[in-house]
Order: sequence, then C-alpha cells, then structure tokens
Amino acid sequence: MLREGIFRISGVKTEIDTLKACFESGVEASCYEAVQKADIDAVTGVLKQYFRELPEPLFTYTNFGKFVKSGVEKNLAGIKGALQTLPQGHKETILFMLGFLLKVTEYQDLNKMTETNVGIVFVPTLMRSPSDDENDEPESLKEAFFFMLQNANSLLKDEPKVNNLLQTYMAENTCGGGSGGGATRASSMSSNLPPTIPPSSIATLPPPAPFAGLPPPITQLPPSIANLPPPMF
Repeated sequence: MLREGIFRISGVKTEIDTLKACFESGVEASCYEAVQKADIDAVTGVLKQYFRELPEPLFTYTNFGKFVKSGVEKNLAGIKGALQTLPQGHKETILFMLGFLLKVTEYQDLNKMTETNVGIVFVPTLMRSPSDDENDEPESLKEAFFFMLQNANSLLKDEPKVNNLLQTYMAENTCGGGSGGGATRASSMSSNLPPTIPPSSIATLPPPAPFAGLPPPITQLPPSIANLPPPMF
C-alpha cells in the first residue's frame, strides 16, 4: 500500500508465473504462503494479469455503455442501477476494487499513486471496451472510472458484506486503514514526517503490519485465469 509506484512497477515474470500457477492449482493454503513470500510487484502483477485476461471484463461488454454514460453524467443512481444488473461476482469484485483503489490514493504522498496514476493502470484493465482495443481509452471512459472511484464509499454503503470485508482487510493489511492513521505509522518508515505529528510520538507506535498480498476473495480463491467462465467470488 505504501510502496512507491505500487501497481505501476512491473514484477519479475518468473515470480508472476509462479504465483499464477499457484492460484490456478486451487490450493488455498499454499497460495497464501506464496503471496507472503513473493515480491509485492509480482503480487500486483498477477492481480493485473488476472483482470486483463478475463474473457469478459468485470463491467461486462453488455453493461459497459451504462457505466460510461452514468459516470460521465455524474449519475450515481445510474451507476448503482447498472451494478445491480451484473452477476454477483462481478458486482462484488468491482466494489471491492473501487474501495481498495480509493484507499491506495489516500497514501499518494508516499506511494505516488494519484487518481490519475491509478486510472492509467486500471482503466484499460477493468473497463475494457467492447472494441477490445487496448489503445482505446477515451476521456469519457476515464471520466466514468474516476467518478466511480471518488464515490466508492457511497457505493459500498449499499453492500455491507463487501464493505465489511474491505474494512477488515484494510485494518489487517495497512498502517491504520486510512489516510490519517496510515500517514502517522508510515512515517516511522520515512524521514518525511507529517508536520502535525510530533517525532517523539513515532517511537511509541507499533511496527507496521506486513502486506498480505492480494485482496482476499469474497468467498473463495479466484478461478483459474485460463478458465472461460466469469469470476465467481
């Protein structure tokens, strides 16, 4: 979460392939162990690859236009309505990712991942257009993504199961689970201390929790990347 350039730095291909094979094996315990040992860039790399290789993107080709139109028009009700038309696994994964990525941007002073940088990485990955052209990234598509990202907390209020999962994950795998607490405890690893935090107070803080890797699934590990069916979490 605090790593500078997280999601933008490419991981080592051999490590990514090892993690991918582990997830495809379906052995949950060994996957968690592999994630704990892996370099963070390999973990983020396999996550991006998983979404990129889905035959049907999370927002689905059928509903793609609804999300873009509602996002450009700043129509939150339209976004919520479009979410309800998605398969359950797609909807829950979208909401978790939006909430998670919003948290990533809250640490942008440390990780340099502004909304723009998050969009550069995830717009073409999560919101592939029906044309399936990797270079097709119109401003309207980015505008829709940023609107959903900025309103992630409002969207999550309607889905308590996903929201509770996200909050649990953030509490266990980040430095405080929010911009204030994260900046405070992260400062113990950085010489860039927030001006409002006395340096003397840093010594009393517990060490930061280790990053646990990929966001935990809703009910089970993601399906094999090679499988054609859409993800069912």
